[in-house]
Amino acid sequence: MLQTDNPRENHFQVVSAPTISPNSCATLGEFAFAASRPLPRPRGLLSGAELRAGYLVENEALDAIYNRTLAAMLLIMISPIFLVICVLMKLTTPGPVLYRGARLGRGRKVFHMLKFRTLATEAARLTRDRTLPRHNLCETPLGTYLRKSRLDELPQLLNILRGEMVFYGPRPIRPEVEDHYMSAAPSYALRFVVRPGLIGLAQARLTHETPKAARARLTAMCCRAPVNYPRQTVFITWIGLCVLWRTLTAIGDALGDLASPIHGHKWLRSGFSRPSASRIEIITDNETRVAVLSGISDEIVQFVSPRRLAPRRYSAELVRQRRRHRIARVPVTINLQIVTPVGVGQPGVAHYAAYRVNSDYSRYMIERYFLRSAVVPS
Repeated sequence: MLQTDNPRENHFQVVSAPTISPNSCATLGEFAFAASRPLPRPRGLLSGAELRAGYLVENEALDAIYNRTLAAMLLIMISPIFLVICVLMKLTTPGPVLYRGARLGRGRKVFHMLKFRTLATEAARLTRDRTLPRHNLCETPLGTYLRKSRLDELPQLLNILRGEMVFYGPRPIRPEVEDHYMSAAPSYALRFVVRPGLIGLAQARLTHETPKAARARLTAMCCRAPVNYPRQTVFITWIGLCVLWRTLTAIGDALGDLASPIHGHKWLRSGFSRPSASRIEIITDNETRVAVLSGISDEIVQFVSPRRLAPRRYSAELVRQRRRHRIARVPVTINLQIVTPVGVGQPGVAHYAAYRVNSDYSRYMIERYFLRSAVVPS
């Protein structure tokens, strides 16, 4: 891998083939996760070894006009959505509507990033020097769906108007976690040569479970490549459509939860997914049972089988049919705990089991293809 001292000319060149091929990984996220050597000719927003649309600004005046004009236009267009969210927050949650959090911008300059508040006040103590832990129960009732749809990020359009952020760039981080991320990925420092963004390539394509080294590597590639405004506009539009779809899905989930027995279980309300075209293959003593995967969270899996399984531990595989006849397979170990009939007059037996994975990569696969936590759907 060759590079120069000039960041604008610091492009990666593949000089040795890695042990995996581009065709063996269906998405950029999977490839960046699996590869430990230079990326060979990625696809999508990448062409050859160079990014088509990066974060590096070549004309500050043009960049300011582009970002601030687009932010002003969007604020006018979505002002009714702002108003509805503010009213709902005041009706359902005590306290301020907006959250102001210290973040590091270009040159490590501290600014206050705006978001719709989705967490209770005690969350500040839990996230003082780390990310929010699972099953924290700190999300407000409306905050659960704002985070799921990503609408909580909309107030950052004001940060773009003030020149603290841009639309397309690395996501800003808190000063308290900088040292932790820098030790995990030395290339993390490259993000501070550009302004942080409302949307980042790593954020859109990867999940939170992706190791920081892989996320930082993708971000570093973007920080070395110049901005391409036409392609950036297409990317922003694409992400906007994905967020719109997430919003509609979150509204549907909210309405479904109101009529569901799980409505009172906050731990299920946050992060429980019903992936389509999915199944689970359970390995028993003498055969492999195939069941329909009807729901999954980050720790619990629910499936329906024609025959009852005895409560105990099993080796299994989560399987999901994807587009273009691709299949995602994730090996897991399940601890079957609850077995109950689906209902009177309905065939099948419902099974509830805790599960665990054997690697970080398996966790990433579940986050991306079963929990669908990445912004871009898979």
